[in-house]
Amino acid sequence: MHHALEIDEILQTILQYFTLHDDDYSARHRIWKLRICRRTLAYLARTCKALSNSALDTLWERQSSLMPVLKLFPTFQTVGKGQYDFVAPIEPEHWQRFLSYSRRIQTFSFSADGRLLPAVYERVFRASDHPILFPALQRMIWSRNCPIDEGALLAFVSPSLRIADIQSFGVRKFISQDPTNSEDRNVLDALLHSLSELSLQLEDLKIGVQLTPTAERIIPTLHSIQALDLSMAGSWRYVDSFYALGRMQNLTELHISMLTLHMEDDVPPGLFKSLRTLYVWGAPATVGSVLRVVASNQLRVLQVKAGYSYPLEEWRECLASLPPRLADSLIEFRLECMRGLHSLSDTAGHIMCVAAPMMSCPNLEKVAFDLEGPLHASDADVRQMVAAWEKLREFRLWFHKSGEGPTLQSLVSCADLCSDLCELELSVDARTALQSPPAQIRPSLTRLAFLGNAKITVGQGETVGKYIHHLFPNLRDFDVYAWAAEENETWVTAKKNIPTLSAMHNESGYRSREASPSPSEDKSSFRT
Repeated sequence: MHHALEIDEILQTILQYFTLHDDDYSARHRIWKLRICRRTLAYLARTCKALSNSALDTLWERQSSLMPVLKLFPTFQTVGKGQYDFVAPIEPEHWQRFLSYSRRIQTFSFSADGRLLPAVYERVFRASDHPILFPALQRMIWSRNCPIDEGALLAFVSPSLRIADIQSFGVRKFISQDPTNSEDRNVLDALLHSLSELSLQLEDLKIGVQLTPTAERIIPTLHSIQALDLSMAGSWRYVDSFYALGRMQNLTELHISMLTLHMEDDVPPGLFKSLRTLYVWGAPATVGSVLRVVASNQLRVLQVKAGYSYPLEEWRECLASLPPRLADSLIEFRLECMRGLHSLSDTAGHIMCVAAPMMSCPNLEKVAFDLEGPLHASDADVRQMVAAWEKLREFRLWFHKSGEGPTLQSLVSCADLCSDLCELELSVDARTALQSPPAQIRPSLTRLAFLGNAKITVGQGETVGKYIHHLFPNLRDFDVYAWAAEENETWVTAKKNIPTLSAMHNESGYRSREASPSPSEDKSSFRT
């Protein structure tokens, strides 16, 4: 063995090339990388004793199944039809071998495995005399497709735990009349109680199971929590426990759904003083109440999401209630209305109803409006918005339904007024006549997308492409969504007249499988 490998820094640098990340586990086509890395590390561990420990630490650092761990027990064998179970009791000396490897595991991403009989969890985790089975575990991920088992789940709680991500079953749980009847919710209560006693250094908690009253009382007692994601855990229902969340001193990031919560006028002062990121899902009135109770002077990110249709006028009143201290500190804002917006009048809504209140935030760098219409947004509206945000780097304005959108003239406004603009996504009508190209260009912009149904005059592709290239000479990524076949071909012509896109294509040689559109995408749309 070369003497350089005896230097730990050099050895760890080499082993980093065989360290797997989240994307490697989620992408099926990267299974080859998983196998190669694990096989290489196994070979390295058997090369010599000097390399064995470091290679084993990297090999066992992250696990995505219980099978490799359970196979450490000699009595864990196949019982036919591809299923595994314990064929004999676990002896005390077997636990020593198990613990010698389990202490190396730092991340456990647990998903369903049909090879394990239900009795396996009972025989292993409940029968153990060792209170901490994974003493070095820092991150626990429980996948949605894996039913929660109390014995298996509580076995992963340890004092070293920093991140716990509990997702179970469907994408979203609905509030039932008796939430305590659900078995996985009772397990959730036991888990949170165990975390509050053992994992005193827990920093990040994400829950995808419907919260119970007990869970809402326990969560605020986890004082070490810095990031709390409850957006998929149903609506928070109790005002007192929500105020208790606000008194968590270390909480800097909160994702929460509050569809039904109505807060009182007499709100305790000094809530959420350390909050820097807030993601709230709820009605305009509830969102406005939440914003008024946030006492933080350093809120940087605000994302608002609604799952139902609410009038534009309610959203305008909600956003207008944003306290000045929050308006001055925000650098990122996003409003997403999945089920649409509607106006109290018979005419199409105006984008400025929701955009105008946010124009009082002078430091915004990222702004996104994901809305359904029909809405009206003119070139003058776009110019007024980008003029209010001098530090704008990313801007997104998307109408999911048909409405009157801005024209290509809005690109000129963005090029004139936004010196740092890097990404621009608009619902654009490109059928209007083009004016003379302006002298001002924006070399900083590298990504452009025309969303919704991007209209264009057939035969004008070359002119539009050259116009866009003049405005954004360093454009690297250009996505267009159109429905008509003739418009698709015209947009293809437009892209051919943007040299920087062709240069990027030549550098890559060919599109990799990762970058190519999936076959499940809507074939009626055009995207490159």
